Amino acid sequence: MKIVIKVGTQSILATDAKPDEGILSAIIDRIIAMQREGHHVWLVSSGAVGSGRYIAKQIQNREYGSSLEEKQLLASVGQHELMTLYSSLSQKYGVLVSQLLLSKQDFNTRKNRQNVTRLLQTISAHGDIIPVINENDTIATKELMFTDNDELAGLIAMLVNADKLLLLTNVDGVYRSDMKTLIDTIDPSEGEIKVSKAASAGGRGGMASKLTTARKASDAGIMVHIMSIKNIVNLDKILAGERYGTTVLPRKSQ
Repeated sequence: MKIVIKVGTQSILATDAKPDEGILSAIIDRIIAMQREGHHVWLVSSGAVGSGRYIAKQIQNREYGSSLEEKQLLASVGQHELMTLYSSLSQKYGVLVSQLLLSKQDFNTRKNRQNVTRLLQTISAHGDIIPVINENDTIATKELMFTDNDELAGLIAMLVNADKLLLLTNVDGVYRSDMKTLIDTIDPSEGEIKVSKAASAGGRGGMASKLTTARKASDAGIMVHIMSIKNIVNLDKILAGERYGTTVLPRKSQ
């Protein structure tokens, strides 16, 4: 099975913006287990800017703002810190991590998309390397930005013709606009539903954004699961057909 997993900033960072090693370790453990079962897995991970904020505060006791230039700087620092942690967690299993930093222009032409697809498939074919993908925030401008990493994850899922796209977040799934009712299953063929539009505090996305990505993936025949990162221990059950959070059904068969 081909699986794309996306983790958001607020899902993998603690309240002080430090990468949560327990959560990252659980992600790496589950991906390695899936790889050893024969699945192909690609991880789309946010968190570079947040990690940069944390390390700048810890080492230099310096607070940065939210201008584009400062976010680019923080991303250039934080991406390294994030990948170092992913790498240390995987190498104890004899597994490597690879870093892919992409921008919108990498998807602009057929040749560019083919190049990205070839690399994604080559890395995955090894079975002992985890591809970790993020937007290249160091050069991202409004013209080059994805809406958020949900959009990037959806594009990756379509490039590799994934069976499942897992959007892991810090809430249980998609709620209706009253923020009280969790939606178990969404069938895009049944039309639009009203959902909460709240965005996460440290990211650009929200549930409405995740649904936009999910509907596009659904059109491509991909099943999408929007769920709490706390349920990552249940990924084997999800692959077996059980449901957690919100499942967005594929509109057509692949």
